[in-house]
Amino acid sequence: MAQRNDPTDIWAWIEDDTERLLQEGGQQKAILENYYDFWRNYNSDYVAAELAISQALEAARETNEVKWQLHLRHWRIQLWLKQRQTRRVLPEAVDLLSLATDQQVRDVPQRICAFHDIVECYVNIDPVGYHDDIVANSQDVLAQLPKLHPCATCARFNLAHTAAAVGDVEDAEYWMNQVNATLTQRLYNALTLGLGRNYILLGKWDDAERYYLQARDAAQKEKNRGDFIKATLSLVRVYLGEENSDKALDMLQNGRQNMKSQSHRADLAQLAEMEGRVAG
Repeated sequence: MAQRNDPTDIWAWIEDDTERLLQEGGQQKAILENYYDFWRNYNSDYVAAELAISQALEAARETNEVKWQLHLRHWRIQLWLKQRQTRRVLPEAVDLLSLATDQQVRDVPQRICAFHDIVECYVNIDPVGYHDDIVANSQDVLAQLPKLHPCATCARFNLAHTAAAVGDVEDAEYWMNQVNATLTQRLYNALTLGLGRNYILLGKWDDAERYYLQARDAAQKEKNRGDFIKATLSLVRVYLGEENSDKALDMLQNGRQNMKSQSHRADLAQLAEMEGRVAG
């Protein structure tokens, strides 16, 4: 567990600030109430999650809680990225950089996350075309952080992904090994899914399957239907790569079944893509 003065604990300031906001009451308390509501809905109801974080951000602006504004805007961007709304994210991510470089937030760890938000847009739009920008930004971030800082994990992952996208197997595997070697917390689902995606790009189907099965199992245990569906549909791609059409079809049917009770636009787009691949 990170110590309270541990520079790698990016959540400590939030825990420390919670009591102050509760004591202030009013709109400061509303920041926390909506922030907690955001997390309750983050993996299950994107509409409710966006409403909650937008209300938290409005309260933070009304009370001039600049550090919270930075933190909330970063996580609203992450919510949009989770739904693959990359082109919606990019203007907001660019605008957030002006706040991230403000002296008022110099001690907020999430200021580094604002630079990652830009890179994640590049990764999602065109990791090949933006390869040089992704590498430059990620290397710059790594130079600023302790080796075991959790934000360094994001930088290493982005380096791995752009390397995989351009077909640089050696560099991609180096950075993925670095991700695993320097983790300070359990391998969370977003990262597990991302590693699976990298191995798909490299055509390493066994490794991709291993990570997607791990993500699928974790999502099922956590009752995180969104990540469960992402992992399930990604496994369709893996089995097609292995030329195992029977397993691909079974997994596709499983994905369809699970989407009957919940489906978001990003999931529907992925389903349509996998249906096209299976049919082809």
